[in-house]
Amino acid sequence: MNKQNSFLTLLVMLLTFFVVSSCSKDDDTPIDNNKPTYGDNDDDDEAEEGSATTTYNVAFRYTDPHGIDVFSSQVTSISLFVYDKEGNLVTALTESGETLKRENYTMSINIAQGIYDLVAWCGLEDGNSFIINDGKIPTILSDANCRLIRETAPDGSATSSKSLQPLYHAMLSDVEFSTLSETPVTMHLVKDTNTISVALTNLFGKQVNPEDFTITIHDNNGYLAYDNHLLDDAMITYKPWMQSLDNNSSLVAYFDLSRLTADHDTRLTIHATGKDAPILSVSLTQLLVYIKDGTNSQMPYQQYLDNNDKFEFTFFIDDNNEWNKNAGIYINGWRFSFPSSDEL
Repeated sequence: MNKQNSFLTLLVMLLTFFVVSSCSKDDDTPIDNNKPTYGDNDDDDEAEEGSATTTYNVAFRYTDPHGIDVFSSQVTSISLFVYDKEGNLVTALTESGETLKRENYTMSINIAQGIYDLVAWCGLEDGNSFIINDGKIPTILSDANCRLIRETAPDGSATSSKSLQPLYHAMLSDVEFSTLSETPVTMHLVKDTNTISVALTNLFGKQVNPEDFTITIHDNNGYLAYDNHLLDDAMITYKPWMQSLDNNSSLVAYFDLSRLTADHDTRLTIHATGKDAPILSVSLTQLLVYIKDGTNSQMPYQQYLDNNDKFEFTFFIDDNNEWNKNAGIYINGWRFSFPSSDEL
């Protein structure tokens, strides 16, 4: 298998970092005190009485749009980074595979009592979708950032046309680990990847020719900070990782995108062969306001985007391959009239 495994690379880098940093100590502190631990939470991992460290437990939760915790069935790996209040990396842990499927799974941290910031990135093991700190150890908190792996052309333009490994994030600030910390600290994950499907349907039921259309999505949303907000990034052109004819009639394009945010213009553009201007250019994030309001959701818009990871759009075209706005738009099966303003 030739594909680079960034999860294993990260594991090796972390081990190397902590061995080197431990060997450089001038005092008699055991070199294992700040070494990352891996594997199950066994009783013999507990620190001996009088030692400088204690074992604490961290639990993880990821709830689907229906409020059901699906962590054990959805999340495939964890990379957890622990920073002191000066923003320096104290310890890091990784876990993947069947261990995460155990009932009431927790990750053990062997650490000195104190106040820490915890950053978790989950779903990095495929080595092909996202990477932490461009492959370097995030030794300070501000380096614990995650970037979408994209194709970059000589002119600096970036594209992504692949199915992405699901990415999850969580952060807890000012976590106090003390002798009273008997209950696991819980980190609630946010999913940072989205699957978008865009369907083109002929008004009269005729088959749409895939070769007549180029469908792309544009956003500069591929660089995520340690606290999960978007950092400055190049504009990314997302191309479908698959296209098909649904029921031998409608053209459906499937995209995987990095995190959607309320303050970004995630723009869908459709070009038709032989036409100078795009037949459609709309803001998907603006369109999603309609479905949120249409379902009477009271949650803030960003929370709505974070709580949902699959969105389906259907647009109608006529026999001249022009977009027919009067036919409306279907979003996740709901029909909406196109707004009178063309600001989208």
